[in-house]
Amino acid sequence: MERIGVRVRGIYATALTRLLLDHKLPIADPTDVIKERFSGEISEEIIPVVTIKDREDKQAVVIIGLHSLA
Repeated sequence: MERIGVRVRGIYATALTRLLLDHKLPIADPTDVIKERFSGEISEEIIPVVTIKDREDKQAVVIIGLHSLA
């Protein structure tokens, strides 16, 4: 079975990654910085089905996901 997870990007990526990992949510498609900061906690074989990223004004985040998984 394929493992699915959350892709995190932007200025809040480190904090959001920590929060997601603490709640047992897998991180998908991590950046090199996130891989380095969370080595041993992230698997390379996770498929991203949700993306969390900065809003254009950097004052909040946007969550984008597949409707069929909601």
